[in-house]
Amino acid sequence: MTSIGLFICFLNTSKLKIVGVTMEGQSKTTDVRGFPIQMLPFLPLELIAKHMAMEERLSLALTSTKTEQFLMRCRFHEDSVQTIFFCDQKNGQVADITISTDVGTMVVQCGVAHQDQEMGAGIIKKVVQVSKWCDKKLPTIHNAQTVYRRICRLIPSIGMTVYLGRLDTADVEKVMVAEEFKDWMMACVNGDVDARGVGVVMDHSSLEKSVICSPAVRLPDDFTHEKAFHFKQSHYVNARWVRIEHLLSMRGVQEVTMMYTDLKVTEINTFIHHCMESEEAPLGNSRLL
Repeated sequence: MTSIGLFICFLNTSKLKIVGVTMEGQSKTTDVRGFPIQMLPFLPLELIAKHMAMEERLSLALTSTKTEQFLMRCRFHEDSVQTIFFCDQKNGQVADITISTDVGTMVVQCGVAHQDQEMGAGIIKKVVQVSKWCDKKLPTIHNAQTVYRRICRLIPSIGMTVYLGRLDTADVEKVMVAEEFKDWMMACVNGDVDARGVGVVMDHSSLEKSVICSPAVRLPDDFTHEKAFHFKQSHYVNARWVRIEHLLSMRGVQEVTMMYTDLKVTEINTFIHHCMESEEAPLGNSRLL
């Protein structure tokens, strides 16, 4: 009986490798002939790219400008969740894009410094450098915009989180106004962002977005912002700055969590009565811990 084996594999290059046919009783051929993937019609190329792992697709896009242009025309499924981590460190600014799917996690680094990545249980994080798409003469946030435009086409996401570490207010503003990051679904704010920076995040609030301020975020007692509770979900650990006026301004909010507040019992009762008597529910769920 004759057995025939045909193997087709991608080796992170722009060529499709066809490894020779082997038959029983014959030695395996060592001849390998390359087939330029750019010669494929668009639809077969798109089908092949859709079956690639995300790191293979990204590596293929980095091989040449022509291959990148081919891949940018493809329509891929939205099946990833992405987090963009911005932070100033002593050795430079970090801009890491973490991409997670059901089969794994990949980190794309486009800053001059790199954040230590923790390993999730059972998840292998692959780290990819994209220096080809970055210009060392330009600010890190600008490079992150350039890279993320390509990431969104190659590996579309169902939701994006912005993590703001140690950043000054000017850089927080750059992130918030960037066209590439405007569709963020959640903003996680670290304690190294000051009150003005937190205010910039609130300027871009929406009932489709959520905000989480870490326990280290300590806003002054006289802090106020008209959109502080205009998020779908908001989580403020240190909320001693919150006044009854903030709560009464809420409309259509899904969830609010506050751990430490200076609200009086009478004010909380006023808010409860307000929720019960309002024709439009101001709040779906609240937690005062």
